Amino acid sequence: MDGLSILKVYLENNTDKNVLFSLDYSSINGYMADPYWATSVLPYSSKYSTISWSQRTLEENLIFEVEDIEFELKAYDYWLSPNIVQKKIKIEL
Repeated sequence: MDGLSILKVYLENNTDKNVLFSLDYSSINGYMADPYWATSVLPYSSKYSTISWSQRTLEENLIFEVEDIEFELKAYDYWLSPNIVQKKIKIEL
């Protein structure tokens, strides 16, 4: 997939469970644009991850400069569905 790295994140898991992080309802400059990103973090550990959107998605929405990114961050137990965290985040650049 031809992706454009836009957002680098630091994730921490302070639980004794494998935690999966994902994004829902993602938008760039007000246009819905899903990165199809998810990553897991082992118990009591942390990691860096890069969220990328496809170049095609950005071009189709005439996004040539990122002004803001908005999404709902979810963190949940890898094997169970209840969310540990579900938070709406907006980043203005």
